[in-house]
Amino acid sequence: MGYLLQAESREDEEQNVKLSETIDLLLAAGYFRARIKGLSPFDKVGYDLHMSISISCSAILIVL
Repeated sequence: MGYLLQAESREDEEQNVKLSETIDLLLAAGYFRARIKGLSPFDKVGYDLHMSISISCSAILIVL
């Protein structure tokens, strides 16, 4: 049986600006999942950061 946790979230202008900048950087790097309208900000940024770290780690392992 799972538990549902309530998390506090806030939205302010600075947070929205930073999210927009982060998504723009991810799009410029080729991570187009950040464009999907139906995803939450966490899903857009979290998944793409995970993929970029995973890809860079495998590239480092190949180079070494």
